[in-house]
Amino acid sequence: MPALRPLDRLNPARFETPAILKKLASSSRKLAELKGMTASIPNQSMLINSLALQEAKDSSEIENIVTTHDELFKDDVHPEAFANPAAKEVLRYRQALINTLFMHPYTKIEFVQQDLGVSRITATQYLEALSEGGFVQKQKFGRGNYYVNRALNAVLAG
Repeated sequence: MPALRPLDRLNPARFETPAILKKLASSSRKLAELKGMTASIPNQSMLINSLALQEAKDSSEIENIVTTHDELFKDDVHPEAFANPAAKEVLRYRQALINTLFMHPYTKIEFVQQDLGVSRITATQYLEALSEGGFVQKQKFGRGNYYVNRALNAVLAG
């Protein structure tokens, strides 16, 4: 993937074409609809948590830790009542993944490996899955890669 150029170096006239402006208006309407739908969810963090939980469940299967959504939700709500070790491991992974992505706006395989206590291969697979899902952007740097949490960077940049 080519390096991203700073936005202030782009020529704004390139983006003020009728086709782009039509797409912009359409996108704006769709985002307003999405905002309206999410506003109807009493606890919007449920949506975010369920996405993180799904990613944790799928990624944990790489380590041969298999559980069901039902077990995960039960253990998340009543941890003392359920003793499913696989569900507990997936929930720990979910929290560690969220912490890692918010602790390191620019992260690399070694950070994930250290923070989650997983092998280099597993850390690479986690980051590649997040990159393919659009949660982080993979950047080549020297002989290695780093992964950028663009949404967090935007928030931090103000």
